[in-house]
Amino acid sequence: MEIYINGEKVSYTLQNEKTFNDVLEFILSFLDKNDLYIDKISINNQSYDFEEVEKFKSYSIEQIDKVDIKAAFKQELVSETVENIISYLTNVVSYFKENENYTEENLNKIKDGLIWCINVVDKILVIYSVSVEYFLTKSEKQFSFVCQQLKEIAENLHLISSNKEFKQQLLETIVDFMDGMIKIVTYVFVRLKNLPKETKKEHFITLFEDNIKLLSKIKELFISIANNFKEGKEKTAMELFSSSINFLAFYFEVLILCTDSFSDSDYNFSEIHDSIKSFSEIFSNIKTSIAEKDYVNLSDILEYEINEPINKLIIQTNNLVDYLKNYKIENNSKSN
Repeated sequence: MEIYINGEKVSYTLQNEKTFNDVLEFILSFLDKNDLYIDKISINNQSYDFEEVEKFKSYSIEQIDKVDIKAAFKQELVSETVENIISYLTNVVSYFKENENYTEENLNKIKDGLIWCINVVDKILVIYSVSVEYFLTKSEKQFSFVCQQLKEIAENLHLISSNKEFKQQLLETIVDFMDGMIKIVTYVFVRLKNLPKETKKEHFITLFEDNIKLLSKIKELFISIANNFKEGKEKTAMELFSSSINFLAFYFEVLILCTDSFSDSDYNFSEIHDSIKSFSEIFSNIKTSIAEKDYVNLSDILEYEINEPINKLIIQTNNLVDYLKNYKIENNSKSN
């Protein structure tokens, strides 16, 4: 099997791979390390959108001779797409503010446009393996709620001509949606290695301030999860627990990105590293309790043991935010 990325042949030796999916995992890992994503893919000289690749995953290695991939930088996709979405939504807001009567044709076009915006967000989040639940808008709504709200509004857009409250809700939701898009770009920017620190620190501050608010909600959620386990509602408890752990993983990722970006500063990151390690131990105990179905011990961990480490982490993150707000770039220090 030959693999090409942007016209260049990739040096790759088959080892224990048996299916195309095994090779695809290597390709995706390689691209992710270089902040690239698959824009187009050709398999055996036939072009496909990446979403169509699913049907080839079970193919044996012998069935595929050549894979040709057109890859693009993730941040370029995000920056350009978000810019287009915000420009489009700004025009939509202006249209509704400046007019009172709307044709059915225009409303249908706007409905399709709003759905397109939501679908693009989904694609960006898949590329970066993050969730809409990890971002807050300026109105402190979770972006997941705003996306769902915009989707429902789009489906009922015909109401705008006769319902002023609906129109106001639409305009407010679009503004919230645009703010959520900007928060996603903020996350993308902190991942960039060559972004100037002065710019990057502002993005970290924005993310941390939102993350602290969300972490406080997660702390309350752990009590609810513990109660669900006690009441025998294992499925509900596990779903809530899984989403909570995923958010904490995102929280830690942003912290680690910050420690890497400002490793040459005078800030002492050792306490944050120790906190992350302590959560690893707690999660190990939680995993054991789940495996053994020891829901009494699991409830105790979620209700009592995890509370203090979360409070400590919130304090540490607040201290880091204060430091970043006062951080000055001296002598054009290197970007990270």
